[in-house]
Amino acid sequence: GATSAPGDAPLVPLVPAAETLPARDRERLHKAEQMMLAEVYREVGRWLRTPGEPAAVEALRRCVAQALDYLVEMKGKLPRLLEQCADVFAEGGDFRWLRKQFQKRRDESVLQAAAGDEQPADATAEEPAEEPAEEPAAEIDVPSGTVRHPSVERVREWTVGKRILLLGGTPDETRRRKVEELLGARLVEWTPAGRSEGMGRVQQAAERVLAGSYDFVVYLLGFLSHKATGKVDDAVQLQDIPAARVRRGVGVVGIAEALLAAVSATRQAPA
Repeated sequence: GATSAPGDAPLVPLVPAAETLPARDRERLHKAEQMMLAEVYREVGRWLRTPGEPAAVEALRRCVAQALDYLVEMKGKLPRLLEQCADVFAEGGDFRWLRKQFQKRRDESVLQAAAGDEQPADATAEEPAEEPAEEPAAEIDVPSGTVRHPSVERVREWTVGKRILLLGGTPDETRRRKVEELLGARLVEWTPAGRSEGMGRVQQAAERVLAGSYDFVVYLLGFLSHKATGKVDDAVQLQDIPAARVRRGVGVVGIAEALLAAVSATRQAPA
């Protein structure tokens, strides 16, 4: 049967597996799910601006309940997106699946942190891995324009016009430009720091940090040794600038979330 467009009521779950649909229908399904996910982005953004406001809480719960029924391919993106407002979904039968996913993510985070503590001091990765499959898109194109991920939208308060150093992994110009564009940064410089580069590039990066060349440093921890981060951390502390730690991947949303955490930790107000 026909499926309601996002925003209409009631929404009918899209149950057919996407791979069983004709190409034309798969494209329509993808666009419809993008629209629904964009609605969730908007409501999370409104909640972040007024987190204690009852109307914002109710609107977010209603939108997410619809999304949980409506989304198929993109449903797995919701837990990470909504983790920052998990308390909103602490009650209600509609959100049982979401609460289980939040707990699963917390458990995984504890295990990853423990694994990181056990990592040898000189261990580094050589190549950037694929972005985590569950990471939501940094922006979604809709007929009325572009909707940015809430974390990307929020961090722009601090990053527009600023200079950012990405440290670790293998630089990719397309990704670098995407980070620069979406964060509104004046400059995003990506410095590799794998085994093949040795510590020379890391030392040069630390010297540039000390010289006041950057407003933020972003560590791509999956591709850095503890020794490398320690060397740059000394310069970061002397310059008193935020240092963000991205535990996994090189996605824009992960970078934005790490920057928000770093800004919060330093209680730095937008300039």
